[in-house]
Amino acid sequence: MRAYQDRPVEPEKLQAILEAGRIAPTGVNAQEQRLLVVQSPKGITKMVDAVAKPEAYTAKAFIVVYAEKDAAWTWKFNGHNIYEIDASIVTTYMMLEATAHGFGSLWVGRFQPDVPVKGVSYSGFLYSG
Repeated sequence: MRAYQDRPVEPEKLQAILEAGRIAPTGVNAQEQRLLVVQSPKGITKMVDAVAKPEAYTAKAFIVVYAEKDAAWTWKFNGHNIYEIDASIVTTYMMLEATAHGFGSLWVGRFQPDVPVKGVSYSGFLYSG
């Protein structure tokens, strides 16, 4: 998916997509993922600037998924922290929900992580349903 319709995401559909992420299973139900919805033109420009091929992305909304590593479950037998697995599960659930509502989605895994966060305050952005 590289071209998107030139229309905003309806609030009720966005809410359903976020809810799918909120109820997604995580290790020991830690729910350490955090979701940031970016829809403003300025925010979208910041997100596009962070990706490897900015000219390829024309989305009207981004959902940034990250996990608090210290809050995620760590396997006792090998010390592996599963925060990336949990974030992947949450992302997948939201992508499936987006598809059910007629939206295309794209998992962007290569980006400059410091670009979207420069000058952004994250207080109060957590989606909690």
